[in-house]
Amino acid sequence: QFHSCAAFRPFTFLNLNGNHRSAEEGPRSNAAEAALALNVFHTLKRLGERPTGDSITGRVGLLTPYRDQLRVLCRVFKGHEHEVEINTVDGYQGREKDVIIMSCVRAVSPSAGIGFLADIRRMNVALTRARVGLFVVGCEQALRANEKWAMLSEHARETGALVNVPSPDCDLERLQAARAGKAAASSPEEGELLGVASAPGLTRI
Repeated sequence: QFHSCAAFRPFTFLNLNGNHRSAEEGPRSNAAEAALALNVFHTLKRLGERPTGDSITGRVGLLTPYRDQLRVLCRVFKGHEHEVEINTVDGYQGREKDVIIMSCVRAVSPSAGIGFLADIRRMNVALTRARVGLFVVGCEQALRANEKWAMLSEHARETGALVNVPSPDCDLERLQAARAGKAAASSPEEGELLGVASAPGLTRI
């Protein structure tokens, strides 16, 4: 039922424009991404509560590379602690959840790179923690500054997994992929994420 929403794939890149970020925020926190992550969770929960759905309680992990963003996420998800496990990417190594939502944090900046996200080991850990559904929340324009993230972004676009999100609180069930590419299998095997399984340079560790 996670994928009954047209915009949601086993791997979905939710592209949130960096303009939604507050000028007062530092480079390691992003309240707009936290709000979108909460929107993703509420949408998945709503889908799971439908007659053909299953509860997602305890099956969702929320990851970010930065401790500053971890504090923001914990604040935004207050009251959902028993339903979602929130941690840094480093803190999640060796563990899995059915659904992973990753907040990348970084927005477009003329003077800053993408920090920890440029570390291929952290990228590998973050993108291979999900058994059924992986949702990457980030600013595509910022992440494309890095070769590996640019490859992942292009992979998402080509497979119809890139979704441009107009605002963090929009109705996600009304969105469509940015561009439909080559056809994707409709029912991936348990534990194999469509798209991420074939993305370059990633190995589950």
